[in-house]
This record gives sequence, C-alpha cells and structure tokens, in this order.
Amino acid sequence: MAEPRYRQIERIVRNRITAGTYPPGSQIPTEKELAAEFEVSLITTKRALTELADQGLISRKRGSGSFVKPPTKKVVETPAAPLRTYYLDPALPFLWQTLHTAPLPPHRFLALSDPLPEKKTNPVILVTPELPSEKIYSLTNKDIPFVLTTTTQHSLPVPQITFANAEIAGLLHEVTQLRTGDSPLPVYYDDAGDTPLADQASAQARYLGMSQAFGTVHSLPITNDSPAGVYVFNQRSRLLAFLRKQKHAAAQRVYYFLITYLPTTAAVQLQQDMLPWGVQLINFDWTAMLLATKAWSGTMAPWQQTIPPRFVTGG
Repeated sequence: MAEPRYRQIERIVRNRITAGTYPPGSQIPTEKELAAEFEVSLITTKRALTELADQGLISRKRGSGSFVKPPTKKVVETPAAPLRTYYLDPALPFLWQTLHTAPLPPHRFLALSDPLPEKKTNPVILVTPELPSEKIYSLTNKDIPFVLTTTTQHSLPVPQITFANAEIAGLLHEVTQLRTGDSPLPVYYDDAGDTPLADQASAQARYLGMSQAFGTVHSLPITNDSPAGVYVFNQRSRLLAFLRKQKHAAAQRVYYFLITYLPTTAAVQLQQDMLPWGVQLINFDWTAMLLATKAWSGTMAPWQQTIPPRFVTGG
C-alpha cells in the first residue's frame, strides 16, 4: 500500500529538521511553498505540518508561519542520596563544635553512645579515636553498611578512613636534612599518651614508621640538658613538662615537634602559643577526616583512604 502523500511530506520535513537543514528557531516553508515543491494541494501540506506540530517538532503561529522548536532537554532525576548517620565519640568535643559547618551529604549526628538502628537502614559513619568493636560487631550482624573513621588503620575487611601515621616520618625527614657533617640528627620519640587523642595505637604506628625511616628511634633522654636532635611528642602536657626541665643553649640544634588532632583554626592558634617554646605542630585534622567520608560509596565494598599530617603554619 502506497504511503500517503502527507506522510511523505511529514517524513521529509522531519528529516530536514533532524539534519539541521531547518535549525531550531528557524521558519520552515509555508503550506503554499511546500504544496508547490511537492505538487500537492494545500490540504495535504496542512495535514503534514499539523502532524509535525502534534509531535512537538514545530510550532505554528497564525499569520507568522511554522517554526522549528528547540530540542527538549530531558530532565534526569538524580536519586536523593540516602541519609547518613554519623556516630561521634564525645572525646572529640571540638568536632561537635565545627561539624555543622561541614558541607556533607544529607546526614544527622548522634553520639557514639547512642543506640544503633535495630534493622538494616541507611549508611553509618563511626567517628572515634578508638576501635569501637561492639558497634562494628552489631552493624555487621545487622548488615548495615558503615565506614570506620579512626586514628589508625586496622586489619579489618571494612571501609576505613584513617590518619596516615607513618607519614610523620616523611615530615621529620625534611628536618633531619639539617646535618652536622655527614651525621643526621637523632630522633627522640615520646610514645606515651594517656588521652584518647594520643591513643597508643597511633603512637605505636608512628614509632614503627620512624623506625623504618631512620633505623633507630631513641627514647627521651633523662638528662636536663637535651642533646642535639629531633624530639617528637604526642601530648602537649608531657612536652611542656620536658621543656621546663631543659637547660640547653638556644643555639643548640634541638627541634621539638608536637602531634595534634585539631581543626585547622584551633591548630593555628595552638601553634602561636607554642612558638615561644620553639615547638612546631604536626596536625591531623579530624574535620578533614569527616569531609573525606563524602567519597565513600555507602557500601561495604573494600575501600580505604588516609588523611595526611600537615605542618601547621599561619597566624
């Protein structure tokens, strides 16, 4: 059966629109011009243009003619990100004060001591210096996806965001390039710490990293006259107590470093306070760790990310 003439004209004009012969916004030939081109009646060309208008390809304006419509932009609806629940350790009070300014996906904050959901629900983020073994066990049993954000990487098959403790050695190496002759400065490390923010797991991880980088890491000397070297502390109170006992000359090559876990602004302020003591801060930022959770897919697929330490500068 032969194709009706109006269908033929409709198809030809549609192909011209698709090919760009009649670009968006342009006027296409009138009914009379098309009738002359295809040697048909005005009724036939009017039927063809009506079909194209019904398909949304052209718009018809009385007294003005027919015009090609711009292509319709398809609106792709992005599924809403699932609400994420952050369980924060109360040992991080400064984080509670700053977390509301962090640009995170849809979320809510609870204390680490709050009960977990009773059944499978939206992703959970555990934020704590210590390893929350009971929470991990409960979430795993309930098949709730979670990411562990803590100070030290653990040998667990779960998504983790941790501080890159071993990278402390790389920062200290920049200082130990200052040599006397061919002898590098010795490294003295105080691996003690009795607060959650200077947990033993992180301190030991840093000790291992420095041992691998420098061969020998010394314990703090018991003398009140510190020998030349690089001194690394995990706790401010222990550092200040050590400094108050020292009688070394200002010109002696002694370098003091303090490991901190603070938001950038707080770390900068503390650095200013420690300048009279000649102490340089190396900071791990919990807020940066919080922001790193945005990259987590929300599943239990193997995934790890580390947050590097930074020398604190500025004022």
